[in-house]
Amino acid sequence: MKKCILAMSVFTVMLFASCNEKKQVEEVVVEETPAVEEVVMDETPVTEIIKLEEVKGAFTTTELNLKPGTYSFEVTNNGIDHEVAFVLAPNKEDIQESDFIADAMLTKTIKDGETASSKVPVTLEKGEYVYFCPLNNTPKYKLIVE
Repeated sequence: MKKCILAMSVFTVMLFASCNEKKQVEEVVVEETPAVEEVVMDETPVTEIIKLEEVKGAFTTTELNLKPGTYSFEVTNNGIDHEVAFVLAPNKEDIQESDFIADAMLTKTIKDGETASSKVPVTLEKGEYVYFCPLNNTPKYKLIVE
């Protein structure tokens, strides 16, 4: 029956082998490797806030050019005597309610002087979108992501 013993340290590995009458000692030097530190990256994307203002029949910002990324929309009702909203949708010929990007919509309709933000941050990829307010009867404004 052969019996072998293995002993290790951080920098040096000593191998001891005892096999019947024959004894052998071998030293193996192992290079020190730098400590590997586990870095946990927060993978939550950075959210940029886009502030928009609605006045009677219009948004004061009439076109947006953005880079692909994550955005939250903050809209203020400035002087409109009824509640307003915000809609973001891909730009196409006949936009239906089912095309609306639901998460970009405001958490509530807003009265004169109020401000509200989109429900959750929205990640926009390259493409052309439109934003508008059906309650304020605004035109459809371009939002281009390049």
